[in-house]
Amino acid sequence: MINQNLVKNYATALFSLAKDVGAENKVSEQLTIMSEAIFGNPAIKEPLCSPIVNNNLKIKTIESVTKKFNLHNLVEDFLLLLIKNSRMAILPFIITLYHQFLEESKNIKMIQVTSAKILQNEEQDWVRNYLEEDLKQKVAINFNNDESIIGGLIIQYGSIVEDYSIAGTLEKIGKTLKNANVNLVVQTGENR
Repeated sequence: MINQNLVKNYATALFSLAKDVGAENKVSEQLTIMSEAIFGNPAIKEPLCSPIVNNNLKIKTIESVTKKFNLHNLVEDFLLLLIKNSRMAILPFIITLYHQFLEESKNIKMIQVTSAKILQNEEQDWVRNYLEEDLKQKVAINFNNDESIIGGLIIQYGSIVEDYSIAGTLEKIGKTLKNANVNLVVQTGENR
């Protein structure tokens, strides 16, 4: 289970430091590159996230990778801090929250949209326009697909979840019927 408070503390501190030096966008881009380099390669990810691998080896690995990508000092220092505190496994969650902070600082609402099938460009544009009009602000949407929702959409932003999926609707109907304690009376020929 991921400790959300821990993730928030790291993301908040990093965003604050990046903002102080005017490097919010650069840090965001470089964190994404590093996350893909680390978590996209099991040969790098496993040792960096392993509790049994010596921290000195992890530090040398990070220093080697950061030199290769010519990263901002803030990004390198942050990655080294995660290594020293044995927190590298939560990096993707920190990055997600950091991106959310960045978008919110630009008055852009981060939204997650899940559909049963991959939406075509025109459908994505319609969803984006609808949400911008409804929320009265710019939005950045991460589109995902999950066949288990059968059809429709699930829209998430902040702590709000709007479930317009078929699976969600069926679940609501089931709960409503269960809570209503519906008793069906079967009429027999004797009751007529």
